[in-house]
Amino acid sequence: VSRLLRRLREAVAAKVPWDQALRPMLLHHHRDSIRLRLERVFGRVTAGMNLWLALHDSGLLTRRDVSLLDMAERANNLTWTLTVLADAKERSLAHRWRLIVTVLTPIGIIFGGLFVFFICVGFFMPLVKLLNDLS
Repeated sequence: VSRLLRRLREAVAAKVPWDQALRPMLLHHHRDSIRLRLERVFGRVTAGMNLWLALHDSGLLTRRDVSLLDMAERANNLTWTLTVLADAKERSLAHRWRLIVTVLTPIGIIFGGLFVFFICVGFFMPLVKLLNDLS
């Protein structure tokens, strides 16, 4: 989503209409799910719907993002707001990934320890059995 917001910021700076700004993203986005959402957004925007509401309806923006962008548009401060919002979304995604890694690291260590434990038991059980049989 942050890439989409950055492209929209470039379109605002270049004063490109929304439908022309959305078309390249729609045709060349690498994720099919986002491409399908952008197709819906493109159809709604060309039909006259507000871009921010169309992005919200497709699940690409939250209600808070929509109200922020509406206010920025009215205040003629859209390029800065799109930049800040894209940065915030990138930081949020990075934070989520760090949280996932933080939670999964101890789980991986536990599984690695169990693996080493079972290998050690597998190596020493025949030795223990041999010692018991000899005594």
